Amino acid sequence: TRERMSEAHRQRGTRPPAAGVPWTVDEEALLGTMKDSDVAERTGRTLPAVRDRRYALGVAVFGK
Repeated sequence: TRERMSEAHRQRGTRPPAAGVPWTVDEEALLGTMKDSDVAERTGRTLPAVRDRRYALGVAVFGK
């Protein structure tokens, strides 16, 4: 059932609600330009969400 639902979303080009709000290009551009906590505050996302996204995109930690 889960696989069929995922395939249906892919075919329609939609995202399931649990996937959360998609990151914008402007939000992703902030990653690595300041501390993760500052990015979280500016974007309204959680700190773990910012860290996970930065890691997924391969962006280095600010200041390292």
